Amino acid sequence: MADKGESVEPTDTGARGRGFWVLWSLTAVIFALGVLLSRTTADPGELPRLWLLSGAAFFWMSFSWRGVLPRLTRVFVLTVVLVFVLGVLVALDGDVSITTAVRNAAALEVQSLLLCAGYRWARALLRSDPPDPAPGAARWRRELALEWAPGGARDLSALTLAAALSALAVVPVFGVPSLVGGDAGPRDVADWVVRVCVTSLVSVTALLAVASWSRQETSRRALLLPLIGTASLLLLVVALESDAAPLVWVVLLPSLYVASTFPVWATAAYSLGLGFGCLMVYPFTEQSGRAQPVVPDGYVIDLLVSVCAFVALTIALLNEHRNRLLRDLEAARRTAIRQTTMLRKVFEAMSDGFVVISPSADIRVHNQSAVDLLGRPLPDLSPGNWVDYFGLTRPDGAALDNAELLHTELLAVQPPTGPRRVLRQRVVPLDGHPRDGVMISLTDVTHQHERLGELSSFAGVVAHDLRAPLSSLEGWLELVGDALEHGRPDEAVALLMRARAANQRMQEIVADWLHHTVDLEGELRSTDFPLANPVAVVVSTHVGTGGHRFTVEVPHRVHADLAMVRQLMDNLVGNACKYTRPGQVAEVAITSTQSEPGWVRVDVADRGIGLPPGEEERIFEKFHRAAAHARDYQGSGVGLDLCRQIVERHGGRIHAWANDHGGTTVSFTLPAARSPR
Repeated sequence: MADKGESVEPTDTGARGRGFWVLWSLTAVIFALGVLLSRTTADPGELPRLWLLSGAAFFWMSFSWRGVLPRLTRVFVLTVVLVFVLGVLVALDGDVSITTAVRNAAALEVQSLLLCAGYRWARALLRSDPPDPAPGAARWRRELALEWAPGGARDLSALTLAAALSALAVVPVFGVPSLVGGDAGPRDVADWVVRVCVTSLVSVTALLAVASWSRQETSRRALLLPLIGTASLLLLVVALESDAAPLVWVVLLPSLYVASTFPVWATAAYSLGLGFGCLMVYPFTEQSGRAQPVVPDGYVIDLLVSVCAFVALTIALLNEHRNRLLRDLEAARRTAIRQTTMLRKVFEAMSDGFVVISPSADIRVHNQSAVDLLGRPLPDLSPGNWVDYFGLTRPDGAALDNAELLHTELLAVQPPTGPRRVLRQRVVPLDGHPRDGVMISLTDVTHQHERLGELSSFAGVVAHDLRAPLSSLEGWLELVGDALEHGRPDEAVALLMRARAANQRMQEIVADWLHHTVDLEGELRSTDFPLANPVAVVVSTHVGTGGHRFTVEVPHRVHADLAMVRQLMDNLVGNACKYTRPGQVAEVAITSTQSEPGWVRVDVADRGIGLPPGEEERIFEKFHRAAAHARDYQGSGVGLDLCRQIVERHGGRIHAWANDHGGTTVSFTLPAARSPR
C-alpha cells in the first residue's frame, strides 16, 4: 500500500477487479439518472440543469485520475468521452441546436477537468493527510482514499474553492451552461457557481463513502441512518411548507449527531442521502404556489446541504484522526511498556552493577548486581558517607576519602560475607552535565587485578631466577677465556661443563614457565589409561640422571589427560629428588589406592628435607617458596601451583604433609577409569 500523501502509480485496467467496474458502471447509471432529473426539473426556457451533472462527472473522473495531472489511460479516456457524449445528449434533449448542445457539453467537460486538476493540485500543495483506507480494501479503493478522499476541513475548503473557480473559468468562454441564449446576469452566474459547489461537495461525500466503507465497521446502528435521514427530510418539508425557513437549519443537528457517533463512511453516506433527498424534495415545495421570499428557498437548501456535508464530514474526519492518534498513542504506550520491561530485564540481568544517583547523592535507581558486588543493600537516601557505609578502600588497602569516591577508578570492598573484591568504577554524567546526576557502573575486576599482580610477581620471579644462572654462565665463560689464554685446556673443558650446567638451569626455568602456560590454557583431553604408564616414563628419566631409588605400586587406571598427568608426576617426582639432604640419595615411593568410589588417590612420598611447619598449604601458591629452603635450593615457585591447577582441572584435590620419615608426602586424587580394563 502506498504511503499517505504519495501519488500511486496507475494500475493496469485488467487488475482493477470486478468491484471497480461495477461501481464505475453504477456511476454511469447515476450520471444518466442525473440527465433525466435535470430534464424534469428544468424551468421553461432553460436547458436541463447541467450543474447536476458537474458533480457526477467529478466523481466519475476520480476513478481513473491518478497523480496531479491525469495519465491518458484507457479508462480515463473512456470516462472523458462518455461525459462529453452524455452532456451533448442532455443538451439536445432541450430542443436546441447542435452548436448550443456541444457548447454546453464542452463547458461541462472543461469545468469538470479544471475542478479535478485544481483539487489535486491543492491537495499536493497542502500536503494533505488523507483518511486511512478501509482495512482489507481493494487496491483501487486504497488509491481512491489516498489520492481523492478529503482528510479534513482544509481539503473540503480546497474542493469548494476549486469548484467555484472552475465554474467561473468556463463562463467567459462558454457562457453559463443551462441558458438557451442571451447574456448571463450576475444572478445566473452566482446560481451556476453555487450549484457546482454544492454538487461537488455531494460528490466528494459519495467518494469518501466508497473509499472508507469497511465491513468491519458496519454494525446494526447503521440501520438508524435511514430513519434519521427521513426525519430530517420531513422536518425540512414542514419548515418550507410553513414558510418557516430558519427552521430548516434544525436539520443540521442530526448531521452533528451522526458525525459524532458514526464512522466516516456512515457520516458520508448519511450526508450523501440527505443531499439527494433535499434535491428531490425541493422541486415539490417550490411548486406550492406560495410567494418566494427575499432569499429563495433553493439557495437556502443549497446552503443547508453544503453546510451539513461540510460540518459533518469535518467532524467525522476529526474524530477519525483523533481515534487514529489514540490508537497510535496506545500502540506507542504498549511498545514503551514492552521496551521498558525488556530493558529492565536486561538491566537486572547485567553482571555489571549500575547505580544512578542524584546531585544530592541519593540513589534513584540501581540493579541487583550493584547490591551483589557491594555486598549490602543500597539505601534510597544518602547515608552521608558512602565510603564508611560500604567499607570501601583502595585496592592496596589505603584509606579512601568520601570526597574522592567519584574520582577513583579502582575500589576495594570487603562484603560482610564472601571474599574481598576489586571493582572498576566508571562515572558518566546524565545528559552530559553533573547537575542532572550521574550513572555509576561497577565491574568486578578482582580476577584481572589478581592476574595483574601475578604478572608483576611473574616478572620479578623470572628476573630473579634467570639472574643467578646468567651470572654463573657469564662467570664460567670468563674463566674459560682466562684458562685458554694461559694454555690450560683441561681446566677450560671443566669450566665449560659448569657453564653448560648453568645454561641447562636456564632452560629448565624457561621450560617450567612454558609448561605452566601451556598446561593451564590447553584443552583437557581425558581418556582411560593405566596410571603406571606416565609414572614409568617419569621414573625412568630420573633414574637415569641421578641414580635415585624408587618404589612404585600404581595398579589403578584413571580417566584424565595423559599429557597433564605426565607433567604432574614429573613435577612431583622432580621435587622429591631435588629436595634431599646433601650427599643423600633420593628415595621416592609412588603408590595408588581406591580412596572412594570413582576416585584414585596417588601418594608421592620422599625422605628428603621435609616441610617447615605452616607451609603445607602455602607451597601450592603461585610464586611461593618456603623461606627456609629458598636460599639453598633453586626453583621458580610455579611447579606445585601448576600441580594444584592440573589436579583441580580434573576435579580432584591435592595436599601435602610431613611424613614419618622426615620427608614430604604429596597426595592427590584423579577420576577413576570409566571402562573396565
